[in-house]
Amino acid sequence: MKLSKRLETVASMVTKGNRAADVGCDHGFVPIFLVESGISPLAVAADVRLGPLSRAKEHIKEHRLEEKIQTRLSDGLANIKPGEADSLIMSGIGGILMMRLLQDEEHTAKSFKCCHRIDGEKYDQIQKIHDWRCIIIEVPCQGFEAASS
Repeated sequence: MKLSKRLETVASMVTKGNRAADVGCDHGFVPIFLVESGISPLAVAADVRLGPLSRAKEHIKEHRLEEKIQTRLSDGLANIKPGEADSLIMSGIGGILMMRLLQDEEHTAKSFKCCHRIDGEKYDQIQKIHDWRCIIIEVPCQGFEAASS
């Protein structure tokens, strides 16, 4: 599967061998790419909206990955169990929403080895997010910069 440059950047941040959870998966392309390319053995694709999740399910089925990628209708981490995945991807989710999603399911949020935040926001929320003891990567719309804890 060919990804956009932004999604390629997202996928490149997942550690090989880590199970990935993509919250706000939209079309499911990142989990599909991660599993097909052998980066992740398993993945969870979650979205709060049924429409995007249905598209993700269709794409996963087209790639015959139903056994390796589970889909979940979920508001953030609500339907993801602690320890179910090693890397958390939140792509295109703003800092304030991300903080709410992490705080709502704190036990699950703290169970991830890696947490990747990709969007075009400024670094206002980064310090608060650092408190989650996760790796935070920010890809501004006009270039690439990284911050880590």
